Amino acid sequence: MFYNTINLTSSDLQIAKDNAKSQEEFIKWLFNNNTSLKITPSQLMVLFGRNTPITSIRRALTNLTNDDFLQKTDEMIQGLYNKPEHIWKLKIKKPINNIFF
Repeated sequence: MFYNTINLTSSDLQIAKDNAKSQEEFIKWLFNNNTSLKITPSQLMVLFGRNTPITSIRRALTNLTNDDFLQKTDEMIQGLYNKPEHIWKLKIKKPINNIFF
């Protein structure tokens, strides 16, 4: 999801929406194919390349966390600008057992 806080219009808005969706799809693919992966936004930025702003990666992580796909952990490591950065991981959904209707 792209948050249009900069009031893009027309084709520029559609391009931004498409880019945001593809960033989230790449992150989903990455976690689905590496279920034990733990990663920070700046580590993801290396995988995306320098053309993807860190803010876009953080937006994608937040959206996927809000969608209950990822989990932001309490673990932190040193990231960009020598500041601590949270680690994200795949959110494992616990099965519901012994429920009878």
